Amino acid sequence: MRSLLRVFPLVLLLTACRAGGPVHVHTYWGATIERPTAGSTFDWWPHAEPPPAGEIADTRLLQLIRDTVEAELAAMGFLKASSGEKPDVFISMHTGRGFTTSPQGPEDRATLAVQVLDAGDGHLIYLGWADAVVDPTLIPEERKARVEHAVVKILAVQRKVAIQTRADSMEVDAAS
Repeated sequence: MRSLLRVFPLVLLLTACRAGGPVHVHTYWGATIERPTAGSTFDWWPHAEPPPAGEIADTRLLQLIRDTVEAELAAMGFLKASSGEKPDVFISMHTGRGFTTSPQGPEDRATLAVQVLDAGDGHLIYLGWADAVVDPTLIPEERKARVEHAVVKILAVQRKVAIQTRADSMEVDAAS
């Protein structure tokens, strides 16, 4: 776990993995009480840092991840902040790839992590990451589907909070 946190200081982990292999997802909520809700605005973390060793540099793959994250956030009711507008939260992502040892021998694994940060103070609100075994034989459509699946699973916990908050808000509005 310690090595994972070293590799992902501002993280969004990606999976370019075996079509039939499992995608393992992990989540962590920060200590903040405020959870972003539907209607919150977001933007990408503006403080670019040099990518750590093992970072995936495939620009098409990184754009696919960004597009998928934005689409998933929009489906939850989040709004992309307008240019120059301060968002409620920042989204950060990183990808990684490396070899690990398993009972079957060395495995080439890829990871994708998404971090939601408070735009006011930069504190962690939510961290979700996925990892899986890489399958270099995937065709582009399978790889795209696998990445989209990983992003949806990573953001699933955040989606439940957004949906519940929206439902609670509708009850309050109806009672008014």
